[in-house]
Amino acid sequence: PSPVAHYLVRNSWPTSNEFITLRNHSHVENALDHLWRVQFTLGPLIKVMPPDLWTYTNADEIAPVVTFIRPLIETDFVRFDHYASKVKDLRLGLLCLPKAVEVHEDVLCAFAIFRPARLFLPNVEKLFVGAMSGLPPHHLCYYPCLLNNSITSITMNFKGASDPEALSILSAMARLCPKIEYLMVSNLSHRSSLAFNDIVLHFFHLKSLAGHCGVSFESARHLGTLTSLSKWKIEGSMDDISGHSPDLELFKKTGLTTENGRFSAPNKMIIKSTS
Repeated sequence: PSPVAHYLVRNSWPTSNEFITLRNHSHVENALDHLWRVQFTLGPLIKVMPPDLWTYTNADEIAPVVTFIRPLIETDFVRFDHYASKVKDLRLGLLCLPKAVEVHEDVLCAFAIFRPARLFLPNVEKLFVGAMSGLPPHHLCYYPCLLNNSITSITMNFKGASDPEALSILSAMARLCPKIEYLMVSNLSHRSSLAFNDIVLHFFHLKSLAGHCGVSFESARHLGTLTSLSKWKIEGSMDDISGHSPDLELFKKTGLTTENGRFSAPNKMIIKSTS
């Protein structure tokens, strides 16, 4: 029924549970849902597309990279859509996987052009982009094409990214991911930190927020009203925003207190100044 199922059947002992299950067509989709649920690279999804569309850019068996060799057309997405709809958790750069197939920048660029007309990962709920993604930081500017309104968790490392690249995906989060509950960002520049504080104002369902950046008066006031927020961690320089060293009066002015019923939900709040 599918290349993945056939592979498992061929590599299972005839008497094994896996063999018996996959031989029964009614269970194949359940098996595929499990196999595709978590992905560590976009490579496998590209490889289910027509073979005349893509090729390897190198002969490196340790770190193969795929790219497109012709323009995309709508029919290229028939099998892609089937498997992409099963991806719920995309973890890019979490760890180095041997022989993991990465994608070339041209693939992300082509997807970004198609993005206004389609959702590539319509059911993805979690997105992780680490510092070991295997892709240059400037590729972050293409990542908005992977966002959608079903995402509830985003963890993103902006190490090495320029301000325009960081601002591109931060603004996309505000537009495309209104249901975010868990948000963690790291290695934001001063300018990007200001933008991050602005996008936080668009999220009303946050349960956990962590950022290696400064905090603005507006974002602190907004977060203090959220009854869903149970954990908030700030690790950065308050001087970046206020121009003053942190003290009790600054906390009160910023709104980082529990006075007047503010921050009624958090059971953990960590404020660590690096200044």
